[in-house]
Amino acid sequence: MNNDEAKQRAKNYMRLKGALERKQTAVDWLTEKLRIEFGFAFSNNILEQAKQMEKEQIIDACIYGPFEDLAEDFYNKTYG
Repeated sequence: MNNDEAKQRAKNYMRLKGALERKQTAVDWLTEKLRIEFGFAFSNNILEQAKQMEKEQIIDACIYGPFEDLAEDFYNKTYG
C-alpha cells in the first residue's frame, strides 16, 4: 500500500468512526447551553416533548429520503 492509499484509508476510517459515534441533537445542545450559560432549567415534560418532536422530524426526513426502511433505526443508533 502506498502513502496515498494509506491516507485515504485513514480518512475513510475517521469518517466512519465519526458517523458511528453518538451525536447530540439540536434540542440537547440548546438545553445544555441554556443551562450552562444562563442557569435555565426545563421540566422533564417540556424537554421530552421537544425531543420527541425533533425525533419525528429526523425520522420524517429519512422516510421521505432514500432510507425509508432505516429511518427509526438510524435515529436510535445516532441520537439514542
